[in-house]
Amino acid sequence: MPRRRPARQETVLHLEAAADAEPEANEPLLSAIAAARRRRDAAEAEIRRLAAYGREFTRPRPYKLADLAAAAGMSIYGVRTAYDHEEVADVQHATGLKPREWRATSPDDPTEDGSTA
Repeated sequence: MPRRRPARQETVLHLEAAADAEPEANEPLLSAIAAARRRRDAAEAEIRRLAAYGREFTRPRPYKLADLAAAAGMSIYGVRTAYDHEEVADVQHATGLKPREWRATSPDDPTEDGSTA
């Protein structure tokens, strides 16, 4: 059975081969960095949706901010401000669940004098 290279070594070989093939047209390092950034952005969006679910959709009570913060590697304040109406709407659409009464105001909500912000 052939011996398999470690994933890191395999990645380096692919990057070097791509760079050697056509260096002007192909920026493998920059492409790899951009791909990693997209994965990071997707992971951060998932964490925001999961925090929204944990705070706005769980019954009988929401998850504690401290517990969500520890799991997400964030501060309590970071979890509190990590999601907004958009993430709550995404979770509602994905699950079909109704969120608990929303505490924050949306830019579209009327103000006390009846106008919108």
